[in-house]
Amino acid sequence: MKTLLLVISLFFAITAKAETNPLDLYVRTIYPAESKTVLDAARYLIEHTGYRIEVGSNAPSDARSIALAPIPPVADLRRTMSVKDALLVLIGTENYLVIDKKHKLISFTGNKS
Repeated sequence: MKTLLLVISLFFAITAKAETNPLDLYVRTIYPAESKTVLDAARYLIEHTGYRIEVGSNAPSDARSIALAPIPPVADLRRTMSVKDALLVLIGTENYLVIDKKHKLISFTGNKS
């Protein structure tokens, strides 16, 4: 019985210490009616993750133009997927996410590098 309790205790201790990446959590891709741009929808998607969208002077030079584009019709999937996947669909296949885990910032770019 003591061995079983020890195993259960270790399991819960290890499980409690495992960190979950908030961008791997699932969201529904049904955007509020007031969301008109990629930036609006992206802010909605990351609302509870602790991350912020950066499109200002510290972001890639093309981040602002990607963010201010209208939400593409392909992003209207109305399904459940990870935050990261939803952001990737939102910005389009020709663009990339820039994720700064240390500062919890997200930006966009069209450059691979």
